[in-house]
Amino acid sequence: MMERPSRQVQFVSAEVENLGDNRARVQVKLRRASGELYIGTVEGPASSADTLQAAAQAAMEAALQAAGSVNSELAVEKVQVNDSLGPKAVFVAITDQYDRRVRPLIGLCVVHADLLQAVAFAVLNATNRILGIG
Repeated sequence: MMERPSRQVQFVSAEVENLGDNRARVQVKLRRASGELYIGTVEGPASSADTLQAAAQAAMEAALQAAGSVNSELAVEKVQVNDSLGPKAVFVAITDQYDRRVRPLIGLCVVHADLLQAVAFAVLNATNRILGIG
């Protein structure tokens, strides 16, 4: 059996905190094998769709920190949960502006138990080659 390669950045957690007044805070944590922790936090409306969008943006924020990229042109465009291929999966559409062109990126992750974790993994899937942290 082939051994899995070690990831440079690992998912730690994704959590939602209800702030009241139909507002929520989503926090995504990533960690390097050396122990450095990267935290992305986004606040917004507490609807289901808005919470998924906030989770994707928080994952992007943490991933950019881990990559040491502060002036990135990466943007989360859309998050969608779909089961048209069988198992429920999260699809994340991201754009990357590079050399005056917009490059679309798509990430996906099958939802096993935690929907927010799947959103974070889909963001990491989409940005892996660009950020070089996966």
